[in-house]
Amino acid sequence: MASRVYRSASEDNYLRLKERYDPDLAVGVARDYLDAAIAQPRDTVVTHWSISCLPSTGRGGRLFTVNVGALEGAYLWILRERSAGIHRGCDGVSVS
Repeated sequence: MASRVYRSASEDNYLRLKERYDPDLAVGVARDYLDAAIAQPRDTVVTHWSISCLPSTGRGGRLFTVNVGALEGAYLWILRERSAGIHRGCDGVSVS
């Protein structure tokens, strides 16, 4: 099955992530989790799992949340260190 790209309901959040935070770190952590925890993640996006960028969950302190069905599988907290207006480093990761 070919991989599909689905337009985000909150595409502005992805743009904010790219402008304000370290997107390479966020994508790397998400990709590592998905590759380790989800069978065929590219083929099962939407039907088995989803990812929310800068969700308001937890008082808006997360870069992303991965949901697997109705369960939170993993999330990455907002990056805290600042350097030239860009947040660097990672406060924490939670994997269920």
